[in-house]
Amino acid sequence: MIERNASEFGGGRLSWKRFGAKRYVVAYDPVTMGIVWPLVDYAIFLTDRIGSDPKTVESAILGVAAYRYFLVVVSKDDNRRTEKKLGSLGFEESTDTLLRSFRDQEVERVCRRINSNHDKMTAQRTVNAKLIHIYHFLNWYRCTHNLEYFLGPSQCSIASTLGDSDVNSRRRGRYESRTYERYPLLFRRVHENPRTVRAYVATEKDKAYIRDYFRANFTYFVAVRNLLIMEIADRVGWRRESINSLACEQFSPGRLEAMDARGLACVPDRQKFGYRDAFYIPPSLAIEIASFINDVRSTFLEEMGWFDKVATGPVFISARDGNGLTDKSISKIFGRAFAAAGAPRRAGIKSFRSKFANDAIAAETLARLELGLDTSAPSVAAAVSVDLGHSHPESIRAYVEQHQSRLASRKRNP
Repeated sequence: MIERNASEFGGGRLSWKRFGAKRYVVAYDPVTMGIVWPLVDYAIFLTDRIGSDPKTVESAILGVAAYRYFLVVVSKDDNRRTEKKLGSLGFEESTDTLLRSFRDQEVERVCRRINSNHDKMTAQRTVNAKLIHIYHFLNWYRCTHNLEYFLGPSQCSIASTLGDSDVNSRRRGRYESRTYERYPLLFRRVHENPRTVRAYVATEKDKAYIRDYFRANFTYFVAVRNLLIMEIADRVGWRRESINSLACEQFSPGRLEAMDARGLACVPDRQKFGYRDAFYIPPSLAIEIASFINDVRSTFLEEMGWFDKVATGPVFISARDGNGLTDKSISKIFGRAFAAAGAPRRAGIKSFRSKFANDAIAAETLARLELGLDTSAPSVAAAVSVDLGHSHPESIRAYVEQHQSRLASRKRNP
């Protein structure tokens, strides 16, 4: 068993344990630091039965763990419960009143966090995502413990239309009337409208500043490593997790020799929703990554005496211990870099993905104009979505329409 990526939640901890080819999350009690078995069982259920990817499992367990910590705190504050030595409230004692109290306190807590933008509506969206995980957990808990009058559409401690058929399925999609029947305590009218929400888009000026920032403030190895991460995000538009899942073995001499004009075919180990799509890394970038592995990375590891990690393992490693860089570390590195560049709050590594998307949309639109082809949003979305790793072009159609409108506006008002 190997511990990986510990995450804090109200004094408790999550860690990843590997059993064979699979990794499972383990939750520890924030007070006793003992294992919380219901959360472990649920994590195993999500991994083995639902087939959820690690990121989804972690999000679900963190949400439920936050609720459990709330139950612990509420129990301590209940003098009558303390006097009778009843211990902490169990999940089976959950009620709509407790859930509502957790929801409201969690919004305030999220707003107070250091990295929060202190926008209440944004905090409510964050808490809504946790509530959905909690409702699904409690529905699973109801089924596995055969609890009557616990969760249901009427005369139950928790109101919800989630049933037995929802235990083994997870619905995705836009908010609709039935959503609030399944999850009645969600905050209303706070979900994002994809046609109006715009993420920060990195610029060439940002990139130049961040390049100088890394070189001036970090050691040679760390600076080169960070610059390479930025190049990958900018030139291929991959998500943080996909970039961080690259392994040295994917850039072996044999694979580079087999590379064609399109580039090096690569399947990132971690992709959204567990997809296994292949993407092409441009030849020059693939060679740059291989050079980093065989030169900068190798030299650094040899200097540190970590010889067993020289030719294998994750491409991007921590200068502190030689282990794989965590996703959260990458977010912090680029969050601080963008802040130093004067970018708006919450700008980060994903801003390069937005830049890549904008550049791809603009290039596709202009190319189609020159060739006299259809430049409608659906057509451009279908062409660009593959490079962005979207299985459904419709998911970026609104984004394409936005960017095409901005292109037209700039042409009218240069």
